[in-house]
Amino acid sequence: MNFKVIDRGDYISVNIASKYFGLAADTLIRNMNEMDITVINYLNVAYMAKADFLRAYELDKTMVGLKEIIAECIKENNDIDIDFTDRKKYAKYQELHSYYAGLNYFGIKVWYRLVSRQYSPIEFYMNKVDKEEFKSNIILKLKLYNKSKREKFRILLEDNFFRNYKKTKAALIQLSEETIPSLMNGINELTNLLRLTLKKEISDYTDDEINEYMIYANENITKIANILFSKLLFSVRQMYQCRFSMLHEFDQYVDVTKQDTSAYGDALYLELAYIIFNEDYWKEKNMLVKASKSKPIATTWLYHAMHYACGWRSKDIRERLPHITLRQSPEEIIRMVRENDHSESLWSSYADELVLRVEFENREPSKREEYPGTPDLKMHIPESYKSTIGMLLALCEAHSILEGKGSPICYHPGNPKYAVALFGIEYNGLFEGKIISNRKANKAYLERIMEIGDESNNGYLLAAYARSHKGGLGSLPEVTSKYLTAKMDGYSIDDITRVLVFCNRKV
Repeated sequence: MNFKVIDRGDYISVNIASKYFGLAADTLIRNMNEMDITVINYLNVAYMAKADFLRAYELDKTMVGLKEIIAECIKENNDIDIDFTDRKKYAKYQELHSYYAGLNYFGIKVWYRLVSRQYSPIEFYMNKVDKEEFKSNIILKLKLYNKSKREKFRILLEDNFFRNYKKTKAALIQLSEETIPSLMNGINELTNLLRLTLKKEISDYTDDEINEYMIYANENITKIANILFSKLLFSVRQMYQCRFSMLHEFDQYVDVTKQDTSAYGDALYLELAYIIFNEDYWKEKNMLVKASKSKPIATTWLYHAMHYACGWRSKDIRERLPHITLRQSPEEIIRMVRENDHSESLWSSYADELVLRVEFENREPSKREEYPGTPDLKMHIPESYKSTIGMLLALCEAHSILEGKGSPICYHPGNPKYAVALFGIEYNGLFEGKIISNRKANKAYLERIMEIGDESNNGYLLAAYARSHKGGLGSLPEVTSKYLTAKMDGYSIDDITRVLVFCNRKV
């Protein structure tokens, strides 16, 4: 290999290196830039460091990719139906990848390939010697992928594990037959927990062991799955002779790990506003280009921004945000965003249209299905945020039109993958590796409404109004009282009545 000493370091020209990887030189340079591998220019020739080249070259010879492993799994198992040869289904690979990329899975280290192929952030590789172990662990996930809830339950029960626990399996089947379809995710979650942790038939557990198991379950599965666990224990007691005698209820374990649902503090709420609305940060993270290329990234940005314009619940932001009418073609909107070619007035006009539609279309909150009489959804976009929110609305509408009309304008995934892709790794630092909490963000938003409204002694009611909480003329909205631990000393029934009447006249 032809290495050259430059500034006391060993380098190889990109032209020569590219031949070892079977790539064009410009492709290799692009991949290196994507992976933050330094390219230097010396006498008008591009070079890469010898250490970077050797690491990439050796890694390339020992690595195998996820798609190759999955292809083998599909060939060996008839009940796996993921097809990566169909370009329309390629998005499924992206979703599946979110479970694994960049971490240590099943004790196996996975990598991004440095420069041996065109760089893609959704592809990763592992050492060939780890392939079989990885396959043995990933097979079940592949079998479950894209299956219905009932099919997932059937596949979980067919696992070899349950051959040794026929009583527990029979009780799970009975529980599933008695459970409404909407709770099947909880059944599957419970079944998977038992598959991974059960040491013997449930009927053979003692009271102390059941207590320990329920505490463990409370820390590792959802509340619904824990409630179903209690029901399963009751079923086992009815069906078999058991070593445990107590009837265990999940409620006694709820307080073991209470979730913090208090409002985000001022510092965090303002830092989040900075990464959403500050143009210098956009440039640093290339956010406009990312959002123009990807609808999920664009809608994730819009979803976060809406927490500074309304107190809507997550479901309402996703399902009840109205479409707007574009005054340019979708392609032109995407170009304008990508190139940051816009006027403040244009983007702001889309934000104004949104507020107008919300007001005049009488958008109903999802909460009204359970609580009739809940006020319509409200929205106020501060002047300083209008341009950004209007731009994001137009961009998401453009993506929606190109994707096919009827799709929601604002979609939000249940994990931080797209948020991290958009805002950078700093996002994980804000929320400890989780996605933004709609409840905590809304509480922060409502607290700021209270602070502003308190200047005219109606902050509490304005907060209830923004959140669409129901209250009577003689009583404050009970839910808002729980949301905001506000002091009520300054309000009389007459004060409350006057402000409520004033608010209703304003709409």
